[in-house]
Amino acid sequence: MEIDLIVAPSPVLSEIFRTHQFLEDLKVVAEIKKYINDKRSTPLRFRKP
Repeated sequence: MEIDLIVAPSPVLSEIFRTHQFLEDLKVVAEIKKYINDKRSTPLRFRKP
């Protein structure tokens, strides 16, 4: 999704970014839950920075 920074008002932008971050967080939580629930998983899937 492309965002035009020039025309989009600030509140709209911050709302878009907040929602995007929220969705990213949900994905991470889902991955962790999946990992915990799957007894065959190995921690190698989660690479440390």
